[in-house]
Amino acid sequence: MKCQACGPEIDHDIVIQCPYCKGLFCEKHIEPMNHNCPALYGTMGPIINMENLISNFTGSQEKFVRSISPEDEKQYYEQVLKESPGIITLGNEQLDLFAGTLLIFLALSGITNIYKMFTGDFNAIFGVIIDFMIIAPGFILHELSHKYMALKKKFYARYVLYEKGIWLTLLTALIGIGFIVPGFVAILGRPNKEENGEISIVGPATNIFFALIGLSLIGISQGILGITGGVLLYIFYRIVFINGFIALFNLLPFWNLDGAKVFKWNKIYWFSLTLISLLMFLFSIFYSP
Repeated sequence: MKCQACGPEIDHDIVIQCPYCKGLFCEKHIEPMNHNCPALYGTMGPIINMENLISNFTGSQEKFVRSISPEDEKQYYEQVLKESPGIITLGNEQLDLFAGTLLIFLALSGITNIYKMFTGDFNAIFGVIIDFMIIAPGFILHELSHKYMALKKKFYARYVLYEKGIWLTLLTALIGIGFIVPGFVAILGRPNKEENGEISIVGPATNIFFALIGLSLIGISQGILGITGGVLLYIFYRIVFINGFIALFNLLPFWNLDGAKVFKWNKIYWFSLTLISLLMFLFSIFYSP
């Protein structure tokens, strides 16, 4: 029998079907990384312990064993992430999320404001603290919503940093644009168009939810209580501005942003969320006191 990695010159007594790309390989090449499995460059199916797969192989090319522990899954996933080009991980998801939060904070709060903070400018200090308190939950819950929706659909997922995205975020932060893509939720699995759309839409929807809370607080403050200025009103407008921007940016329908996947899945959902986030973002700019 022929292994697709060894070539037609070598015969093997047993070849095993890769559960990810469905190719046939010998024991040496059955590991995805040993046969350059296409799944490594996109998303992979449910993780399988290849040692169990080989040792329990019965001779049929259709049968393989999936009985592995959650710890085996996690170790194999981390190995795949470390081997994936462009992906950076600091060792665990919590550290990666914290690093991503700091990068988003630099991009949205502005390097100039952070510099002013260290010069003793009280307004800058106050503004930076408020921004961080808004950005951290907005960003982290955006990413975790992707993760838990993927887990709900039986895909293994976690947040990782992305090398090119880090540089883009830092460079655009310097010029005040805010291209916020320091990382993403990597998914092991092959979600279909609908699953991909549902996993992607919950991130921007989370930020829209926060922005709507800010908008409601503005309405109560100005419309009912008659407040026209002050610290609280400033905070409420910043909640709308920051979360509106995060949602609007991620809904852009290109590259690997959420918007591209949502647009491909359901254009009505994409248009509706994009319009809502755009209106709230513009409101926070033009009506902020």
